[in-house]
Amino acid sequence: MLDSVTIHTMIQELYFPKDVVNISDMSSDTYQYLIALNNKGYNAHTIKISQNASMQTLDKAIRYKDLNYLEIEIKENKISYSFWKYPKGTNGQVLKTSIKPFKKRHEKYLEKLQELRIKLKRRSL
Repeated sequence: MLDSVTIHTMIQELYFPKDVVNISDMSSDTYQYLIALNNKGYNAHTIKISQNASMQTLDKAIRYKDLNYLEIEIKENKISYSFWKYPKGTNGQVLKTSIKPFKKRHEKYLEKLQELRIKLKRRSL
């Protein structure tokens, strides 16, 4: 089994330049990562997600646009995922999830998941 740091690095390389944050519960054997699909900008600031992780968000921008993320979970080299959407105007209080991307342009991130599956399989042999 690969360690959290190695998997995080693999995901960062695949999804560069998107922000990737390890939001795993350290007491679990499941690794969880959140990829920000549109959270860059001049008004970005850092928020704390868990005790050991923080990430950039567009707190002000959520008033004007949706914030979209790809959440990836890896357990025993098996990958599951969901797309997350914080709709504009909700101040981050509403979270919608789906296995289908909310935007057509985010479909390309599913292709990268297949690449990740292949890399994980090679590394675990």
